[in-house]
Amino acid sequence: MRIIKINLNLLTARLFIATTAILLHAQYSYADPLKRIARLMAQTARDKNTIHVAVLEFSYPKGELSSGSSIVQEKLTTHIAKEQDIEVVERNLLKKLLDEKRLELLGIVSASEQNDLGTFLGVQAILTGTLNDLSDKETEINARLIDTASGRILRAESAEISRTWKDAPAPHQEQPPAKRYPDADEDKDISAKDPRTKWIFKTLNVIYTVPAFSKDGTIYIPSSDSFLYALNQDGHEKWRFKTGDEVRTSPAVSPDGTIYIGSYDGNVYALDSNGRLKWQFSAGAKIDSSPALSSDGTIYIGDWNGILHALNPDGTQRWAFNANGLIRSSPVLDRYGDIYCATAQGVLFSVSPHGRLNWSRPLGGDVYSSPMAGPSRRIYMAAGNALYAFSQNGDKLWVFYTSQPIYAPPSIAFDGTIYIGSWDNNLYALTPNGAK
Repeated sequence: MRIIKINLNLLTARLFIATTAILLHAQYSYADPLKRIARLMAQTARDKNTIHVAVLEFSYPKGELSSGSSIVQEKLTTHIAKEQDIEVVERNLLKKLLDEKRLELLGIVSASEQNDLGTFLGVQAILTGTLNDLSDKETEINARLIDTASGRILRAESAEISRTWKDAPAPHQEQPPAKRYPDADEDKDISAKDPRTKWIFKTLNVIYTVPAFSKDGTIYIPSSDSFLYALNQDGHEKWRFKTGDEVRTSPAVSPDGTIYIGSYDGNVYALDSNGRLKWQFSAGAKIDSSPALSSDGTIYIGDWNGILHALNPDGTQRWAFNANGLIRSSPVLDRYGDIYCATAQGVLFSVSPHGRLNWSRPLGGDVYSSPMAGPSRRIYMAAGNALYAFSQNGDKLWVFYTSQPIYAPPSIAFDGTIYIGSWDNNLYALTPNGAK
């Protein structure tokens, strides 16, 4: 029998060194409480597939703000942006967006505000929370990662940090109210006072999109009050159709007069010209995409689960393509039937009429609009503050940059000039090769 001698002192020393190294590494990794929170929130976001995140200012329990509110927001934004597979709305852009929309979203937000923010920015989760000064040297942070669609708290974490700011929390200064325009119910003679106005039709909530028209001149206008309205040319209502939730995108009208519309209730509806339901298709997720119709009657529409659906004229599904990203963009078709669409996270893709991927191209920013099919099978797509031009094969032809984000697709004139507007307050006219 062999006798193995073990040097217990040496083994103990090695175990001590290894344990100490692990503890020191853990202490170093979590030395910054904000970095720890960011890492944990990012991990939960990845696990829940809510990888597009906005970080709000952290207010105090009664809504007050201090310079610490933005300091915490900035540090968390930076830390989360460094995490793998997580996309964060840049803080200055977030502030501009909220200012433009007059949204007062701080650390204390309602479920409806969470949903509005998620919809407006295309984010799937928001990181929000509150501050509580424990002393003039320490502040407690209570952070929550919230799913914008359901309002459910995905994760909550708290920590104490060193207070690097000296100002005390002060009441939040509300933004001045937006200019209020006359209400048709309060001033029924508004059209008489402004000769440019032919008529006004009032819905029950905000209208986010443009109307569609039928051959006989009927006007179809959706509203976030959940209705699709059909109006005569004199502004009188012909009928209205109620969906189960908000309708924020334009309908499409086929040559036979069928109206197709998607809703936040996750359904695609087909209506006849009298507003009667022909069929409905359940996509299983919110629809913020207008339908596109092909010459053979196929209906193409995207949903928030990232699925591009191809539906037959009878409402059955022909195929479904998974784009692996939220789709708010409306698909467009070229004359050969290829479909072009984009995810909110910034990927433009082309699919054949049979549902096979032709190509996909990452873009340099978030997508807030839809592609535009131009002459020579060129595809134009805005993302972030850039307008991209691609060939039908996905070759990038050129990129034109503005100084602020672009929120609408370009328009192309008969002479080929490309017009694009930006949040930098400029309208740009470009040649087909992308030069001003």
